[in-house]
Amino acid sequence: MSKKITKVQKYDMLLALGDVQANEMLVEFIKAEKELLVKKNARPNAKVNKEKEANKALVADNLDPDTLYSVSDVIKAVPEFDGWTTQKVSPICKALVDDGILEKVEDKKKTLYRLAKVGA
Repeated sequence: MSKKITKVQKYDMLLALGDVQANEMLVEFIKAEKELLVKKNARPNAKVNKEKEANKALVADNLDPDTLYSVSDVIKAVPEFDGWTTQKVSPICKALVDDGILEKVEDKKKTLYRLAKVGA
């Protein structure tokens, strides 16, 4: 299976074609579209990042280090997550694992989390 080609790569491939190079209007269009894609992909979503950081702190503050938690258990353990879905909390748990705050534990088919041991 080949690696997926991005839109920017496709635009570069089009620019390399002789027929496209001969048409100045097409060249300008492709360059403008390519710039828009690069600009769009570089823009961070600050609101989501701030919300995610605040929620990560809530999880770390409300969990017991000696207990294993499923995502549903994390929702129950953090009062601010009342009414949230597992689809919304699961990425927060994954980010905490990536940051080394939570440990991911595989128990049969279920994914569980616990606070990472400090200095471990």
